[in-house]
Amino acid sequence: MKLATSLAFQAFFAVAGSTSVLATSSDSFKRPRSILSVTQIRGGGGADPSSSLGFPDAPAWGWNKAPAKTSLSNPEALGPYLPSDQSWSAKGWELNLVQLVHWTPVVPSVIMAWQVFKNANAWESYLGTKQRVLMMLLSPIVAFFGGLPGIMMHTYEGWMVAPFKNPLANDTLDVKAYNNEWLRIVAYQFIFVMQYVGLQLLSVAILGPEYFWGTLGSLSVAGFLIAYLGNQKPKATFDLFGHSTFPLSWYTIVPFIMCAVLNMFAFFKLGEHVYANEGFVGAVKSLAAPVLIAAGGVIEGLLAETRFNQWLHIFAVILFNAGFWCQLDMFKLVV
Repeated sequence: MKLATSLAFQAFFAVAGSTSVLATSSDSFKRPRSILSVTQIRGGGGADPSSSLGFPDAPAWGWNKAPAKTSLSNPEALGPYLPSDQSWSAKGWELNLVQLVHWTPVVPSVIMAWQVFKNANAWESYLGTKQRVLMMLLSPIVAFFGGLPGIMMHTYEGWMVAPFKNPLANDTLDVKAYNNEWLRIVAYQFIFVMQYVGLQLLSVAILGPEYFWGTLGSLSVAGFLIAYLGNQKPKATFDLFGHSTFPLSWYTIVPFIMCAVLNMFAFFKLGEHVYANEGFVGAVKSLAAPVLIAAGGVIEGLLAETRFNQWLHIFAVILFNAGFWCQLDMFKLVV
């Protein structure tokens, strides 16, 4: 055994030694160059520094914000129906506030999921099956994370609402001047499709898949497929204050509207359970969450993104937050 081991080591070092000699004694044997050199990693060696520019850039901490987009102080870009300068509301601390209120709904969303998990037996007693309890647990999580396409879009925009231009029609689109309309179109579709999923999870959980003569589950899947795969060309876009808004396909918006109406009814049914003895006041409290969330969406889409006032944007998202907290209050009563 010792002899075999000794022979193996001698063979290894012999091969290693001969390889070293070959590598160092002749120019015909070159050391292979790595695809990514050290100088390239450090940003030198011919790498284009502009390829990694950001908005903002240098520094680009989470709290750093780019200067107000030039279109916000351009009367021609803003049009005749708006004040000639809207850049006053796009200071760094205001944009940080916009960013903050977009992230804060994650708090009530996670607490709602925790409430369902913690009181799973009570929820199962109310809903009837574990599958419906799971849908209820997932609904607030999907509702929040379904908004991430919007957060990604706002990050790209520097957290500013500003006039839009479509790069497919404007080859020279300047991110420092305008927001990207094509990006908004894509983000809107994903936001509405994912919100559809979040709302419908709650509706099916409360009403049951057997609702609508046993077709609610199938209708929910069909609505999702239509919203996501439907033709995105016939859009519900219209002008407000001289600027286009609502760049959403009819194939996406119609299933979403139907889903939102059903969701309000589902909240009303949940309210009958948690506010059983409160009459009209209980009905109002039942609808507070979906109404506040819907109002926030309307104000952001129709006013903030056509008037380009960052405080309208902040107010809209505060309504989102209020709706989530009202929904949490309802969840806490199922014990």
